[in-house]
Amino acid sequence: MTDPVDPDELSVPVVVTDPEDDEDAGDELQLAKNGWVRFRVNGERYRLRRPFLGELRDLRLALEDVQDQIGEAAEDVQLIATEMMEKSQALEKDESATPAAVVKGRRKMQRESTAKGRELTLLAETLRIGWWERVFATLDVDKANHTDPVDLPAWIVDTNLPGQVLQHWRDVPLARGK
Repeated sequence: MTDPVDPDELSVPVVVTDPEDDEDAGDELQLAKNGWVRFRVNGERYRLRRPFLGELRDLRLALEDVQDQIGEAAEDVQLIATEMMEKSQALEKDESATPAAVVKGRRKMQRESTAKGRELTLLAETLRIGWWERVFATLDVDKANHTDPVDLPAWIVDTNLPGQVLQHWRDVPLARGK
């Protein structure tokens, strides 16, 4: 029997389940009461055992590194956006600029901003997938059962998911009511 987690607390489909519950539920993430984490993706099952203290620390620190790298890249994109906004304001104040030049200048800056935003998204997704690859390399009990990261569900790069999984590993099986 599965106990659904409050959907307001989570941003991905997470189900807390008993370790012996094997019902086929399609693509989902299961947080087992014994501390294991199971994924079902395209009908394929992936099982992660609960980490030992040193492994948990290493995975937590690796996640913090990922978050730091994403934060630094986001700050760089924010600085570029600020510079573009200043250029746009200067262009609009330039009395010698034609309306066409102002529109073209804004369009160019918008394309540059969009490109930088896409680069940031790609970097964040790549780093998060890299963290998950490390998790699987460390904890996957079915070592031969890996899939290409491109075939993973989109929710694997969810910002909150790694923290939820780390918290599960810290809490279970000692947490009350789980």
